[in-house]
Amino acid sequence: MKTLLTSSEPNDNLSYLIVKLNTSISSLPTTLILSSLIIIKISTIFLIVRWIDRLLIGLLLSFGIYENLVIISNNGDDDDNTIDSKLTRLDSSSRDDDDDDDENDVYSLKCSLKRLVLTDLCKVSDQQLLESQNLRVERVFRFPCYSTIYKPTPWLFKFSNLFQTIYSALGNFSHTDQLVFERKIIQVPDGGRIALDFTPPGSFDDIADQRSVLITLHGLTGGSHESYVRSVLSPLTSSNRWRAVVLNFRGCAGSQVTTPKLYHAGASDELRLVIRFLKTLIAPDTKVHGIGFSLGANVLAKYLGEESGRSFIRSGVVVGNPWDLYAGHCHLESGPIKRFYSRALASNLRFVLTSFIDFNDLDLIDIDALYSNPNQSLYEFDSIVTKTLLNLPSTEHYYKYNSSTRVVEAVRVPLLSINSIDDPIVSIDAVPIEATISNPNLVMMISKKGGHLGWFEGFWRPRRVIHRPITDWLNSMDQNMKKTRRRDPIKEIDKGKGDDEGSITVVDDQKGIIKSSDDVFDKGIIRGL
Repeated sequence: MKTLLTSSEPNDNLSYLIVKLNTSISSLPTTLILSSLIIIKISTIFLIVRWIDRLLIGLLLSFGIYENLVIISNNGDDDDNTIDSKLTRLDSSSRDDDDDDDENDVYSLKCSLKRLVLTDLCKVSDQQLLESQNLRVERVFRFPCYSTIYKPTPWLFKFSNLFQTIYSALGNFSHTDQLVFERKIIQVPDGGRIALDFTPPGSFDDIADQRSVLITLHGLTGGSHESYVRSVLSPLTSSNRWRAVVLNFRGCAGSQVTTPKLYHAGASDELRLVIRFLKTLIAPDTKVHGIGFSLGANVLAKYLGEESGRSFIRSGVVVGNPWDLYAGHCHLESGPIKRFYSRALASNLRFVLTSFIDFNDLDLIDIDALYSNPNQSLYEFDSIVTKTLLNLPSTEHYYKYNSSTRVVEAVRVPLLSINSIDDPIVSIDAVPIEATISNPNLVMMISKKGGHLGWFEGFWRPRRVIHRPITDWLNSMDQNMKKTRRRDPIKEIDKGKGDDEGSITVVDDQKGIIKSSDDVFDKGIIRGL
């Protein structure tokens, strides 16, 4: 019998396709399972490598091969440096020479400072920076499980001073550390207005509220919306032990400028006005602390030095403080990348002028000179605007007179300073290490990496790690305060006009969620610094 082979009919082709499709579908679960197993294996290997990495780093730390964050302080001659001992003891007296009633007004920082350790995972290479000055330096080496290990984000680590700083300014933090603020706009005696953002909302409505208060000062052209501000306030205020108020300098964070007076790097009189208003909202025995970032750090440190033992703020933290403004100017002009930052900061300041100020009130300023050069530096802006409005003889005089280094030796309350050696905006040479050694109230933390207001860790979604030592410090100081008796402030060195006269009134109240650097708030080449 002869078999005739014929070509497949259409129905046969359809059957073949159906069988093929069924085969593919049946193999799909197998493919997913294999893919999942591969992902699990890769993740497991990654976790094992990371665990081994941390273990090896811990061993290296214990032998001193890697260097942790340097903590410098004048804390006596305690030779007990065991792993369970107190790492740093800060005993500072707020007594004045003529005030014998303050012998019990002593602050002490105890064992919780053992977590004030950030590791940069770099070989010791900057030891000469400190040893060349023949200063007493205390290095703390600890195993990772006992300390906060700072492992910079890998893709920000290579050029940390550039990438971390730019990411700090331009990164998307809209879904990170969201806070709800209640804004009060106060009118001060000179007619100007200052926007104060309170969080949590309503926390200052009851004068009997015993929660501690943190006064926060932002950086240049910043505000309460900045990610570095929220990264500290969010974890701190969530504990129900703290409440905070952010001083938004005039023209910043959407506030209006109603007088020719602008804020500047030494505007400690603005802080005094806010403190004067704050006294009406809190009980006399409320514990008040302060934190400042960048320009705000200089303002806070300057205030603490000017007020000395009579400071209303009982402890402080300054992050990325420029300290010496003239040295900062020289630093910003020492290289092309740093000059870029200088021009970016000047651009931000020009935006504040164009957005909120009626130039008819500023006849003293040469507007043509201000806008004729699109690449204007921060020094040139200060020469045209800041020095002129402050009626000072020169820009150098403005820098030197308003630098917090001028008064840091007079600080009589505990002050923690955090700086990074690779900060492209702040010169490490300006950090007052000698004053830190001679003044028992100062503790200096210097990291090798971190940029300006950076200190990011994590790979996919980098987050700041700097809030950990800050919250440790604030909680330690708050818990160890022996007494919070208030005293009237002494006459400050550069007291602003109207500080003793006139009333401070609330002219507007509003609430809202502050997410990230809104375009309405920040403009310029680089914002958020």
